[in-house]
Amino acid sequence: MLNNGISRNLGLSVGAIISLILGFALPAEYQRHDRMLQEDFQATAGRYAESISDLLGFPIWTFDRTNIVQISAAFHQIGIVTGVLIRAPDGNLVYQTSGRGAGAAADRLQRDEPVDHEGERVGTVELAFSAERYRTQLRYLLRSQLTSTGLPLCLRWWEALYC
Repeated sequence: MLNNGISRNLGLSVGAIISLILGFALPAEYQRHDRMLQEDFQATAGRYAESISDLLGFPIWTFDRTNIVQISAAFHQIGIVTGVLIRAPDGNLVYQTSGRGAGAAADRLQRDEPVDHEGERVGTVELAFSAERYRTQLRYLLRSQLTSTGLPLCLRWWEALYC
């Protein structure tokens, strides 16, 4: 049975106001989270690049291939690191890990960091990163926002129209 009284009109008005507010708030919140996660991704990539650069200085200087491989492999196993490439100052390849699932160009990031030992440049390390983990977090946020606000809002509209 359709409710045509003041209660129905009031319910529809409240639903419309809530819909309007959420129509502006949810996209703004999503963009804010996207920006925060992107900044976190950039900062994390920078920290990892600096860390591996610091760790590789002595092994590259002494041509300690075992430690170069171990350090590179450890960083490659980190979820967002998809590749490690190490070059000597002359540009020759010292070591390279194989890439894992490159992903879309928008979801990739590369950081190049010089490798120094006692003030002398001994090489360069390039790290490739995937933003897939951050995109997954954003998709989860979007689903949770739509579920937590959309379902109650639909129920509110239904209640205003039919109860």
